[in-house]
Amino acid sequence: TGAPSSASFQQQKRDWVALKFGAQYECNVVHRRDKQKWSGPCKVLIDDTEGNIHDWVVKGGHGILHEGDFDKTIDELREYYEALKAA
Repeated sequence: TGAPSSASFQQQKRDWVALKFGAQYECNVVHRRDKQKWSGPCKVLIDDTEGNIHDWVVKGGHGILHEGDFDKTIDELREYYEALKAA
């Protein structure tokens, strides 16, 4: 997820991810220019910017474009997770 300017905002992002997705998920808060450095097989980026998703996928990760519908985003994440388990 994108890195806001202060440590407290960064922690708020981590807390939000834990609340919405579960504490078992790691949340790396990094600057936009560094996001794709975290990409790779079995790694997921949920982002609201198509360019970020594109850069992530090019580097081998799976991208989910969040367009404001939290339930849709969660469904896409679940589908991806189930496909990984089945593989």
